[in-house]
Amino acid sequence: MTDDKVRAQYALQIIQNPVFQQACEVLEKEIVEAWAECPARDQEGKDYFWRLLKSHRRFISVFRGYVESGKIVLEREKQEQSALQKMQDNVTKFAERFRR
Repeated sequence: MTDDKVRAQYALQIIQNPVFQQACEVLEKEIVEAWAECPARDQEGKDYFWRLLKSHRRFISVFRGYVESGKIVLEREKQEQSALQKMQDNVTKFAERFRR
């Protein structure tokens, strides 16, 4: 699955899914709570929960990145289509001048 538009559509379906959103919120809340409850002397434990939180957030940002990449592709296609349409319009206008 290499098409950015298709990947963006799938990613958008996932990140807009209420169950996925709820699961991500619950997971982040539990990680933050575990990190906060970790004793100050347990630096290794605190580091573990910090890395876990960062990984969780990175996981979500990958989906958002796919969506943004898809938006960029769609915008580029829209601009290319617009430029093509302008060229076609100019050719049509030019051809109409010779028909008269």
